[in-house]
Amino acid sequence: MLIVKITTSYPENPESLLRQTPGESGVWNNIQFFINNDSIKICDYWIVYEGLTKREEVICPKENVVLITGEPPSVKKYNNQL
Repeated sequence: MLIVKITTSYPENPESLLRQTPGESGVWNNIQFFINNDSIKICDYWIVYEGLTKREEVICPKENVVLITGEPPSVKKYNNQL
């Protein structure tokens, strides 16, 4: 099973994203999603939405790390040091 870690800058209510999966289980086909779960240290994919709020280290192939920004650089600067 693939492990996908999703980190958002909005740590409250991770369940709202898990509701998008069948049975609100966090599992879709052969993919297990973890939302704002600091205990996940190894994953197949890491999706970061709106940047990190603290430094975090995860073992993940670098080609499978994705940053999704909610604003263009002209509106918001994202910290690349975290």
